[in-house]
Amino acid sequence: MKSKWLFFFNVVVVCAFIGIGTVFLCDKAKIDIKGNMEPILEKNVVALVNEIAKIDALKGKKVEFRIANFGQNDNVVEPDRDNYDLNIIWLGSRKKLYLNYLDLYDYVFASSQMLVEFLRANKIKAYYLPLGDFGEIKKIKNDDEKFYGIIGFLPQIEELIQFDGLKYKKYDLKNIEKIEKDIPKLKAVFAINTEFAEDSLDLHPIFFKLARHNVALASLWQWPDKIENINLFNDSISFWMNEEGRDLSNIKILIDEIKRDDEVIKKRKIKAKHLIEKEFSQDVNVKRFVRAIKDNKEYKDKESVYKFNMDLGVAVGHIGSGDFWLARDLLNNIATDDGVSSISYFNSSHKYSADVNILIRGFFNFWDRDFLGKKNILYVAYPQFSEINNVEEVLNLKEYAKKVDEIKDKFDAIAVASLDLSEELKKNGVNAYYVPQFTNTDRFYEDVDEDLKSDVLFVGVNTFYRKAVHWLLEENIKVDVYGPAYPDGVAKKFYLDNRVLRKYYSSSKIVLNDTRDGMRQLGFISNRIFDASACGSLVVSDYMKEIEDIYGDSVILYKNKEELIEKVKYYLDPKNENERKEKAKKAQEITLKHFTAKIAGQKFRKIIDEIEAKNDEK
Repeated sequence: MKSKWLFFFNVVVVCAFIGIGTVFLCDKAKIDIKGNMEPILEKNVVALVNEIAKIDALKGKKVEFRIANFGQNDNVVEPDRDNYDLNIIWLGSRKKLYLNYLDLYDYVFASSQMLVEFLRANKIKAYYLPLGDFGEIKKIKNDDEKFYGIIGFLPQIEELIQFDGLKYKKYDLKNIEKIEKDIPKLKAVFAINTEFAEDSLDLHPIFFKLARHNVALASLWQWPDKIENINLFNDSISFWMNEEGRDLSNIKILIDEIKRDDEVIKKRKIKAKHLIEKEFSQDVNVKRFVRAIKDNKEYKDKESVYKFNMDLGVAVGHIGSGDFWLARDLLNNIATDDGVSSISYFNSSHKYSADVNILIRGFFNFWDRDFLGKKNILYVAYPQFSEINNVEEVLNLKEYAKKVDEIKDKFDAIAVASLDLSEELKKNGVNAYYVPQFTNTDRFYEDVDEDLKSDVLFVGVNTFYRKAVHWLLEENIKVDVYGPAYPDGVAKKFYLDNRVLRKYYSSSKIVLNDTRDGMRQLGFISNRIFDASACGSLVVSDYMKEIEDIYGDSVILYKNKEELIEKVKYYLDPKNENERKEKAKKAQEITLKHFTAKIAGQKFRKIIDEIEAKNDEK
């Protein structure tokens, strides 16, 4: 139940303690808190105001501190300038904010960067002051009776938890006392309702509290109807996908990871707690407030939030994207134990500072907030072009190199996954590093499943440039297809989780690869070749000289429909089984020697070391 607040703080605070029982007192600000607040917001505001009342700049002043726009019927009202020395307002990030009276306040604080930008665009000077968890961390005893929490209507999660025989409770954000009471016993919380109020971009503070107490958090990946508030965690929480047509395998894998407290889950819990302490704690908010009051400036910590960050060209939490797995594998092999590292996304509403930020992009439209590193490196892992009327608007090598050349000064270094492009860039005076795509041998290795055995396999979305599957089906050659956008009856499943993909590759005699025109023309080799060959399957791919130069005849290449059909039939013939296995083994050896995430990580560490050496010389 909401309460209306007019809260007065008495004007004393301990300044010094001398001897026993001798206390010297000094004045502090008298701050009246006004506005409609939920109980959890009351706690946050009171804790924050208790601290800011001690600020020297406010000493002896009478201050109106108004809370508005966090909930329903919580509108901005005219400040009381007659009875206060200073009028301050803290705005929540609900939609349909009216700007009346805001220009009459001495200081305007906003709970999201998006709202800050909106207010500044409307000539209102605003400062960032987010919600967070401002309470003390409770000591949590180890408890064997840990259970799971569910917030929101999540029947699939509930069904799978029940199937595994796990204990769980369902919660409502209108009754957070129950959640707070159970925090010591919660192993993880699955949530779909995460906003502080209806139409709000503010994350409910209970999730900050859960993260600070090492409770694993998981939420549904939604795009484009995504929920901005939970996305502030970026890769510090887990996401699952259950779009129409998908099976539940990725949810089962996630529940199993949480149940085992897998290394991925442990890292995410560490990252989430670290993020709260660095960005959403009472200490940091007090510093933000002091900086605004004293210097009329935003507070920025000299220390980065993260040691390393990967910034992707896909939507927040899109675990179905190959970019996500490429970035995570690379990050795990770059980052060492000397700092917390993370992943952000092109549409992240929150991006956090990093010592080293690597942007993985195929397109070159950037915003200032993308350059969040003290050192920023561009990794062109693949080229990306617009598609018009089922035609990819491809640039040739020289044209694309010119595009890279135009943005080179934004970065401390540029790495590309095409040897041809790196050499073309060097001709133009760009010191480009060649770092090809790769496979993660911790996830891609031989792991045959008898139930998944197939002759020919293809995993990927059906799109205009993909012809191999249709050519084979036209000749009545069976292909096990997994992916979206195929005609009814063609694909066996809409989606395969990357964490189980090796089983499908390992269990197939032939894995098909076909390459986008843009990648083929610019010399980018798909990591499908590296993943499938690492699993011991024979790869049959459309012709690229770059593949031939690396793999020789161990990856089978075709130039047209007739060659594809002929070569697939040849290697499916039992008489040629030994030859098929020999070529697959040879390709596997090449991949494991030259194209692993570990090797890519080493190359990036060398790039970072060279940047640091150049900076030292300066």
